[in-house]
Amino acid sequence: MLEEETVQRVEREPVAIAGQPRRRQASSKRQPCPRIPSTAPGGSARPCPTLHRTKSNGIDETDRSLYSCFDLQSLTRSALGKGEETKVRIIEQAAGLFNQKGFTGASLADIMEATGLKKGGIYRHFGSKEQLALEAFDYAVARMGQRFGEALEGKRGALDRLMAIVSVYVELPSDPPVPGGCPVLSASVENDHESSPLRTRVSAALDGLRALIIREVTAGVKRGELKEKTDASAVATVVIAMLEGGTMLTQLYDEPQYINQAADHLKAYLGSLR
Repeated sequence: MLEEETVQRVEREPVAIAGQPRRRQASSKRQPCPRIPSTAPGGSARPCPTLHRTKSNGIDETDRSLYSCFDLQSLTRSALGKGEETKVRIIEQAAGLFNQKGFTGASLADIMEATGLKKGGIYRHFGSKEQLALEAFDYAVARMGQRFGEALEGKRGALDRLMAIVSVYVELPSDPPVPGGCPVLSASVENDHESSPLRTRVSAALDGLRALIIREVTAGVKRGELKEKTDASAVATVVIAMLEGGTMLTQLYDEPQYINQAADHLKAYLGSLR
């Protein structure tokens, strides 16, 4: 039995959820293709549609922001109409391009070459390059969120769950969710100075990760697994700074030793919280 939940994204606020039961076949396999929400021509990306989870899934209902605006589990490519399938293909290809070259660096010509479509074929599905970039980022973050869900599934103790979060970043160099590594890091570097819809998306993604870590630490303190005076917010800051910093160095020098060293330091730090 899986639950279908409607998630409404809000900036820097907890995610609101309304549950509605639905019977589906559970699957532990990583899904290659998202359910792409339709958008009006020339409009911005829609709020999140429905998301699915099992009751035993490591991600609970308040972690939904980590999954961005896509349902990675609801439909296979064969269930999509031709237009939706084309849109999925454009987003998948564009996600890697934007993640590697940046919004400014990835040109329309690059997208046309990667997808095999002409300009009109792309703009039939997206009103602008900015709209495509937003949906591509949402897709990339959803793939990242799927990794967190897989890593956390079955983990119960606070330290085990925090270590699972660290493990997701350790695996990025050899198995990125989209080409180019961590999508949040890539987008934040390019959008760190000016206000934009994409910067808002990046902030929301990091807010979701911070909320997850804070919740795990707080729960661990309440259960007596972590020291009583542990500052959950400070722990979240240290964990994210170490993981994103280690990832940045790894991507810059193309050497996994940096994220591995950051992870080893974090494991010792998290272990000291007991």
